[in-house]
This record gives sequence, C-alpha cells and structure tokens, in this order.
Amino acid sequence: MNHKIPFQIAGECFNSYAQLEKKIETILTRYKDQETIKHKDFSFILDFLKSHPHSLSSEVDKVDRIKSIIIKRNSKEKKLSFYVVNDDGQIIYLNYRKYFKEINRLEQQRVNHQSKGFKNLPHQFILYFFAFLFLLIFIIIPNLIKRSNLFLVNIKSFFLQSFLKIKQKDIEMKSKIPHFQRLGQNILLAKERYLEEQNIESDKIKKTTREKHGKKIK
Repeated sequence: MNHKIPFQIAGECFNSYAQLEKKIETILTRYKDQETIKHKDFSFILDFLKSHPHSLSSEVDKVDRIKSIIIKRNSKEKKLSFYVVNDDGQIIYLNYRKYFKEINRLEQQRVNHQSKGFKNLPHQFILYFFAFLFLLIFIIIPNLIKRSNLFLVNIKSFFLQSFLKIKQKDIEMKSKIPHFQRLGQNILLAKERYLEEQNIESDKIKKTTREKHGKKIK
C-alpha cells in the first residue's frame, strides 16, 4: 500500500510505505544474526517505531525505553526479524514482516476513514446548508424584521413627539399674542398720558412766567 502523503522518518522523506520498507530491509541486511544495530541505523529504526507505537507488540509498553535492537535471522525469515531490548533488560521479538503488515492495515483503515469522511462531505454540506436556511428563514429574518419594525416605530414616535412639542409651543405663543398686544397698548396709553401731563405742566410754567413778567412791566 502506498502512502499518498509524503512523510518523514528520522528527517528522511518518503513518498510511500513501500519505499520505507525497502529502506529498513536495506538496513537489516547489513547485519549478521545476533548483531546489534549501530547508532545511526538504530536511530532511524527507533524513530520509525516511535512513529507507529500503536503497532508494537503489547509487551512493549513504551518505545522510549528501547535500549538496543538485535538482528534475528533464521532459515524462514533471514532478514525480516529483530529483537527489541528495553532498558530493563526485557527482550521482545518482533516479526518485521508481520509488524509492517499491521502498520499497512492500520494505515489503510485511516485512509479509508478519511476517504469515507470526504465522501460524506457533500451530504454534510447539504445538511448544514438546509439547517442554515431554516435558521435564516424562520428565525434570523423574522427577528430582523421585528427589530426593524420596532426601530421604525421608535423613529415615528420620536418625530411625532417632536412635532407635538413644536405645535404646543406654537399654540402657547399664539395664546400669548393678545396679552402682548394689550400690554403694548397699555404702554402706549401710559406714554400718551405722561406726555399730556408734561405738556400741561409746561403750559402752567409758561403761564406763570408770563404773569410774573407782566407785573414787573407795569
């Protein structure tokens, strides 16, 4: 099975599990039976095991505990088996061919699950679209209309109240006009009376002055 998305093991890029499997087989064939894998190759295989810890034997509880890897060869599987030695001395035998087969099976399940998810995506999109459409038609739009109507009512009420206030002031001003007219008339009458009194007083003074001067002349 080919891995469709490129991936990295120990900093090295692979385009498929077949390519990775070939790389690991090349490493294993370098060593003899019971020979311990050297540091560089050990780091590579350890990184590979860390990337798939779910595929390890149930006896291997932590990949980080692996201390060394020893090649195991026999007549049936010359280059596809090895021992994993943990830091506590525990030794676990791994059949490389079965191990890789398990990885491929799990990876195939993951890919199938993703493919199924992508296949269901159009149906999910349609479902979400109709759900949104339902919310839009029956909840969002009516709510917006209700709010807009309330806003219009408030605007109308504001202008109506402003108009009524202006009208009331106009009525009050008109009601005060006769009062102002009467007040103005009273002021004019008082002024006329004052002027008349002043004229009368002036005439009296003039008359008195003439009488005094007339007596002196005689």
